[in-house]
Amino acid sequence: LAADREARAGLVAAAVVIQADQDSQVRRVADRAWRAATEGGGGTPGKQLKELKPYLQARIIADFTCGKASLAKSSGRAAAQLHERLESGGGFVEDLVDGIE
Repeated sequence: LAADREARAGLVAAAVVIQADQDSQVRRVADRAWRAATEGGGGTPGKQLKELKPYLQARIIADFTCGKASLAKSSGRAAAQLHERLESGGGFVEDLVDGIE
């Protein structure tokens, strides 16, 4: 059961990061996945984002440091968007910088 939650969290985190993709069709699919995840329970979207924060940070750091320019660019856009979405929780970008160093 715990593995199922981990897998779901990883999948939803990937969808949230992909919402920053350059391709509008990819963003639409990611938006639908996020909507389905939030409608599936677990609290408000803001609460779910806070719970996903460690997964989101790990995904963004992995993409940013993988050596592929396209993934780094996309992860940078995702970080900026998530910083705004998680602004009340604070420290999203700062935590990313600490994780990359």
